[in-house]
Amino acid sequence: MNNVIEVKIDVTNVKWVDNSYIQYQFHVRVVVGTDYNNIKWETILNKRYSDFVKLEKDMLSELKTKKCPFDLPKKKYSIWGKYYPFSNNDSTNDTADHDGIEKYDDDETIRERKSKLAKYLYDILNNTFDRKWRDSKSMAKFLGLKDGISDWSALLNGLRSGTNKNEYGADFSSNNEDSWLIQFRDCKNDLLQCRNLSQYRNHSGDTSSDTNGTFLNSLMKLRLKVNNLQTDLSQSSNKGKNIDQDELVRRQNLLKMLKHDITELSSNSSIKPSFERNTTNLMKPISNGNRRRFGETSETEKLNDRELYTNNRIVLQKQNQNLEQLHDIIQKQKVLSLAMNEELQQQNELLDDFSNDVDRVYGKIRNTNEKASKVNR
Repeated sequence: MNNVIEVKIDVTNVKWVDNSYIQYQFHVRVVVGTDYNNIKWETILNKRYSDFVKLEKDMLSELKTKKCPFDLPKKKYSIWGKYYPFSNNDSTNDTADHDGIEKYDDDETIRERKSKLAKYLYDILNNTFDRKWRDSKSMAKFLGLKDGISDWSALLNGLRSGTNKNEYGADFSSNNEDSWLIQFRDCKNDLLQCRNLSQYRNHSGDTSSDTNGTFLNSLMKLRLKVNNLQTDLSQSSNKGKNIDQDELVRRQNLLKMLKHDITELSSNSSIKPSFERNTTNLMKPISNGNRRRFGETSETEKLNDRELYTNNRIVLQKQNQNLEQLHDIIQKQKVLSLAMNEELQQQNELLDDFSNDVDRVYGKIRNTNEKASKVNR
């Protein structure tokens, strides 16, 4: 049984280009099932509004029809005949766009258009009933599919058969200018996770070796990612790739701020190395007396040997009981998970059957329309 394939579309950036128009950056991903991290194919599209207008005109001309069933956002005009650019506080909203005679006078228009363009592309690529739009040559050209991939269905069929995703579509990994921003956002998310872990340590007082090790490991991986971003940015600058000087300076400043935040977080965490903590404990003076010292706590110091033995037995019994309860809980969760898996498999089979029925009905409708057209002639 084939897993359900879905196309996810996100607008990752909006950029003001040459003081003339807005360029929207779309991250197109083909994912399998409900796991959005299971990406089978992805690409970055840098398009302006006029590109979508041209796409719709090309599809209408290619398919020889007068109306597209998908809603492309309409142009909006300013009554004052001028546009107002955004503030520079937000890199995703600090733009204005006037393709040709089009002008905007509020940033709400940009945000509305951004979401509607993404929905327009999402509806076309995820439509399984009327596939002629997504399988048109105009759409294949718009998506930048490589030679040999005739249409979107051919791409999906190749993915279902397990063909390597790098053989389809634009080479995502080679698009350093676009993937750089996505990797930078991943680093920002990793920094937020490290900051949350540091706050948890400070508030809960948990300074165990496991917690400290997790924090330091996450911080080290984050530094490696930042170094890779710095290397990619330096290579883009030295090789003179398609990135303007202002954008290069902006990304360098973003990296500088990110490095500063990492350094500040690392200094505020104040985690001493394990050898330093052990040395501090070893240098403490040993108190006199015949009492036990190694591994003592404030509770066990008051107990004699027999009481300590009894206390340890009670602690072990409680731990065994907790382990048995945990085992029972895990067994119940396992049974529940297996039942959910069977239910999901049945639902997937029903969805596949429904999709096949829709395809058959669509084929019958198309044949009926063809026969009706012949009769009308």
